[in-house]
Amino acid sequence: MSSGRLSTYNALPDGLLECPAAQLGDVLPGPTLFDLSGGRKGTLFITVLQHGNETSGWDAVRALLGTGKTPPLMLFVANIDAATQNVRKLPGGVDFNRAWEGGDSPEAAVAREVTARAMAAEPLAAIDIHNNTGRNPPYSVVTRTDERSLGAAAAFAQRVIVIDHPGVQTRRFSEFCTAVTVEVGTARDPTSADRARAYLENAFQWREPPRAPAQQLYIYRNLARVLIDGDDGAVTPRDEFEAFNFERAESGTVIADVRDSQGLKAVDEHGADVTTRYFRTTNGEIRLRRSVIPSMYTTDLRAARADCLCYLLEPLPGS
Repeated sequence: MSSGRLSTYNALPDGLLECPAAQLGDVLPGPTLFDLSGGRKGTLFITVLQHGNETSGWDAVRALLGTGKTPPLMLFVANIDAATQNVRKLPGGVDFNRAWEGGDSPEAAVAREVTARAMAAEPLAAIDIHNNTGRNPPYSVVTRTDERSLGAAAAFAQRVIVIDHPGVQTRRFSEFCTAVTVEVGTARDPTSADRARAYLENAFQWREPPRAPAQQLYIYRNLARVLIDGDDGAVTPRDEFEAFNFERAESGTVIADVRDSQGLKAVDEHGADVTTRYFRTTNGEIRLRRSVIPSMYTTDLRAARADCLCYLLEPLPGS
């Protein structure tokens, strides 16, 4: 980040809405909070570009704001420096969506100030918009399973993942308002921005967050995050495994090819190594030890190294 300071505006600078994400640095000095609430309590709080290469949220927001009919809101445009380079985060930087619950990084300092301002505004709901890697159906992410959290998630998609990952904005904001992350598809797919815009247009009609019981949804919890564990060329993803995103892959299914003894590492949400619980390596192939439901599996090794190869899920009982 060019600065650990948050910029704040009560109006949109001239020309801002004409800027794609890669050009935001020409208009904004760094992470920026727009308070367009007019001092009203109970508006939506929207976050985009926590990851600089996840641009559909910004495209959706600028299309909405360009109509001139958007209700009052607060908007946080996060990693502008990374967006100018179309990367998740700058080399040496901290993943913005891991900085919301403490730390001494510039990102954490910004997150603390944004959180304080959001709490004071008493938002109706907080919506964090992300793209994902790999072919996935649209889905939502929450950290709580009360009916309002699930209702905000269900308004976007019937598939919902419940996480407990430290440092994410949705977990921090869920302490004082309904909070949801929406995963709208890949950034290269223009319909991803359309999905985000349609969801926001719906959310602007809420007088309170909608409610949904768990029984109406397909709810999953994260078992593990799968990381590349080795040098360049150590692992080759299997193209056909991408088709298992949000579908069950049985024990014995090959998830990737591997060179030598290097391969994949699986960690749970608290960072514990659970690799041997899920994988075995035989004759240069990494196979599942048990049946699981993957999500966000990608064949893009650059994206996998920047984040992860995939997540492993299981359905929550009763959903």
